[in-house]
Amino acid sequence: MRKFITILSLLFCILPAFSQQKAGRLQFSPENPRVGKDLNIVYCTNGGELKNERPVQVSLYMYTNFNWSVKELIMESENDNFTCKFSIPDKCSFIALKLLQGNSDSPDAIDNNSDNGYFINPLDEKGRELPGAGIAQALFENPSLGTFWMNYYKNPDRQPNTQILNTLIAKEKKIKGSDPKYYIKEYADILKLAKGDEGNIILKELINKMLKKESLSEKQYMTIERISRYAINDTSLANKVISKVLSKYPGGSSARQLSFQGVMKNINRIEDIIDGYENFLKAFPVSEWRSNGEKGQSFIYYTTYRTLSAAYFDTKQYDKFMGLLPDYDFKTLNEVFRWNITRAYVFKKISCDSLEKITTPMIKDLISKVGDGSFASEGFNGSQIRDHASEQLNDRLTTYISILYDLKRYQEAKEYFKYISDSGKLSNPERNEMYTRILEITDIKSVLPFLEKCMAANAASPFMLTRIGEIYKETHPDMQGYDAYLESFKTDSEKDEIRKFVTSQMLNVKISPFELEDLNGNIIKSDDWAGKIVVIDFWATWCKPCINALPGMQIVVDKYANDTKVDFYFVGTMQSGNYKEKTISFIKKEGFRLNFLLDRVNPDSGDQSLVFRKFAERFNSSGIPRKVILKDGYLRYSSEGYSGSASMLADEISYAIELLKAE
Repeated sequence: MRKFITILSLLFCILPAFSQQKAGRLQFSPENPRVGKDLNIVYCTNGGELKNERPVQVSLYMYTNFNWSVKELIMESENDNFTCKFSIPDKCSFIALKLLQGNSDSPDAIDNNSDNGYFINPLDEKGRELPGAGIAQALFENPSLGTFWMNYYKNPDRQPNTQILNTLIAKEKKIKGSDPKYYIKEYADILKLAKGDEGNIILKELINKMLKKESLSEKQYMTIERISRYAINDTSLANKVISKVLSKYPGGSSARQLSFQGVMKNINRIEDIIDGYENFLKAFPVSEWRSNGEKGQSFIYYTTYRTLSAAYFDTKQYDKFMGLLPDYDFKTLNEVFRWNITRAYVFKKISCDSLEKITTPMIKDLISKVGDGSFASEGFNGSQIRDHASEQLNDRLTTYISILYDLKRYQEAKEYFKYISDSGKLSNPERNEMYTRILEITDIKSVLPFLEKCMAANAASPFMLTRIGEIYKETHPDMQGYDAYLESFKTDSEKDEIRKFVTSQMLNVKISPFELEDLNGNIIKSDDWAGKIVVIDFWATWCKPCINALPGMQIVVDKYANDTKVDFYFVGTMQSGNYKEKTISFIKKEGFRLNFLLDRVNPDSGDQSLVFRKFAERFNSSGIPRKVILKDGYLRYSSEGYSGSASMLADEISYAIELLKAE
């Protein structure tokens, strides 16, 4: 049986003499390392798996104050040896070392003393082992109990040695100052491996003893509650723990969680939602939660405020809705705005006058809170937190500016564009169009410079393309040089990017003839398209990206209006019910000058998708919008989706057409 060893036995038992060792050689000094002091490591590659001519890295897996951490050091080369040193952290009771070459996630070579491991027990200033030494070794003996150290061993599936585990448990109990309240979760896992069902009996006895003490933290109470409920399957004991923690920490995180769950179970009516969440906030004010510096449970307040604000808004309790405003962080306020204000504006649920009164203080608060870091709880970090918040603010500002624009408060609307982030400026064609229209009213001299910036950013709407053409015509009545003028806004890298994308989407696949139907019920046959380049845009009235892409396609249609060798068809597909009437109604409302056709009904499924499904089989995707270009009975080009830029889409399809015309 291999017992856990101190540094002296490590040197003499695990690490053979230099002349005898075949798997690499490792030495430490001092012989009895102490916490807070430097540990010097010397490693010799001779005879081992690591090579002397390559850098050697050592990974240190440390158990400090009952928490794991990993430190990675690059060793310095000295003749045939590699050396490094580091200061052992205070309260560090265990260190495992792994030497490697290459990337630490997937190293080229490893020396960790086979499956025995290189282990150290640092000692305290009096030469005693520290609490956690036995538990840490027991955990490391069994990779299944860990996470980041599972790749330490060459054989991560090795079976636990119950004799060693029992010895290490006994060892931990003898260490002065060791208390199971610090490692009860790990202890439960080890007992399950070492003693099986008998371990549950030991755990119950231990938990009942712990409950008699008054020194447990709320977190420790909840740890033993989960062990009781899920590891031991003792509901009575778990409820006993809950009762204890609620009596000792009535305003703590456990009470907060249970109260929140109670509200969630009783929200069948909107009155229940309002009463439940109002009472919750009275019992557990967000101000107290924040003043305590708590990081967890932010989702509770996010859900509470999101749900309660929607209930107030839907019941027109706008004073209460606005009364919650001071409690919000940016993340919560952003969602409250998006869900309530944006929906109300898009679906015209409230007049713009009324909506502006509510929205103005909200947008000002959003601007002031954009840097509060509240998106950190979403898994963002560093600059990602601010960038994501800025993107969200851009969207909320767009809604607010639209409200002001509809109210003809153009100067105010213009002022709020300055809060759009640098990365958001010029990026959104719809927002750019609105700013163009505002400039035409408030600052006509700035219209052309702004249009040219948008053209250079490839973020112009059809309206903007029309306006820049009209302005150009004022000084060039014959429009001579206009195409070159537009082309001058495209950088070589942008042109190259479009060329690369289009080229990557080119095909040469023979297709079977098919039939479509026009809006008058006439049959259109693909066989009749011989000698032509035919662009088909598969779309649907229910598909927002499809509709958003139509203005960009209108640009291309207008560009090739006089070219008898190029035809465009916009084929409605995957629509249900009275889809023909829906299409006709849509065309009349939007005023597009496009040739709309209808897909045929699929006899197998009964839906309107027969032709599109045949194309979709080739791409393993049924996503729309889908652009395909046909030539002489062959499918020559296809692309899916819409980037958001009408001018970029026009460039893409135009370049594909020109490639095919040049053949």
